[in-house]
Amino acid sequence: MSDRFCAYTFVDRIVEDEVGKHIVGEFWLPDHCGEIPSAVVCEAVGQLAAWSAMKAVDFKRRPVAGICGMVDFKTMTNGGSLWKLESELIQCDEEAVSYHGTASVDGELIVRMTDSLGPMVAADRFDDPGQLRAHYDRLRSGEAERGIFPGLPELPLERIEPAELGEISAHLQIPEEAGFFGDHFPLKPVFPGTLLMAAHTELADQLVGERSDAEVWAKVGVNDVKIRRFMSPGQLLTLVARGEQVDDSTFHVYCESRIGKRVTSSVRVNFSHR
Repeated sequence: MSDRFCAYTFVDRIVEDEVGKHIVGEFWLPDHCGEIPSAVVCEAVGQLAAWSAMKAVDFKRRPVAGICGMVDFKTMTNGGSLWKLESELIQCDEEAVSYHGTASVDGELIVRMTDSLGPMVAADRFDDPGQLRAHYDRLRSGEAERGIFPGLPELPLERIEPAELGEISAHLQIPEEAGFFGDHFPLKPVFPGTLLMAAHTELADQLVGERSDAEVWAKVGVNDVKIRRFMSPGQLLTLVARGEQVDDSTFHVYCESRIGKRVTSSVRVNFSHR
C-alpha cells in the first residue's frame, strides 16, 4: 500500500466546507493504534483547516506548520474512536491561514486549539496539486478509504546525562526513511512538527515524573508553539526541557529543540495541580 494519504493523513471525511471560512470533518482511528499523543490530534485539526485553505486557492498553495497560541488537552484518545473535527478559519489567503479548532470523541472534547497560524507556500514545492485536489474530492464525497492508518513509528528519546538542575535533555534521531514522509511531504520530506511536539511533551512528562511530588501534577496543555525551521530525514535533534513552578497550582516546562546551535522549535508545556 502506498503511504500517500495513509501514513500521516488524519482526515478521512469532509462533512461540510464553507470554503476558506469553516470546515467540519472526521477521522476514524483504527483499533490497533492504541493511545495517540494529543499533538497528533492537533495535526488532524490543522490538516482539516489546510484542506479548506487549499481549496480556497485552487490547490496552488498550501499551509505549513508555523505557530500556535494555545492548545488545551482535555483527555486522551485510543484506537477504535471516531474523531469529530472542526476548524474555524479566521484568515485565509495566498499568504497565510489562521484558525481555531476542536476535536471531540463521542461528544467529549479532546483538544481545543486557538490562534494557530500557518504560512502558505507554493503547493508544488511539497506535493502534487492534482493529487491534493483529487483527494479533497474523495474526502468530500465520502469515497476516501477509512481505517488504513498503520499507526505511528517509535521515535525513542535518548537521554543525555548529566543534567543541569531543573533541566533534562535528550537526543531525537529523525529517521532516514519513514512512512509518514510519504504524506509529509512527497516532494520534500519534512519531519512533522506535531511529532516533534509529542516528543517535547514526552520529555516534559519525564521531567515532572522525576519530581518528588510528581503524582500531584497533570498535563493540561501547551502554548507558544513555534516551528522555526524545516527538519529533514536523518537529522539529529537535541531536546531540552526546563521546569519552573509558578505557584502552588501551576508548573511550566519550557522545551526547545536544536540542530547544533540552531533552535528549530520551542513550546511551553503546562501542568496543573490535580
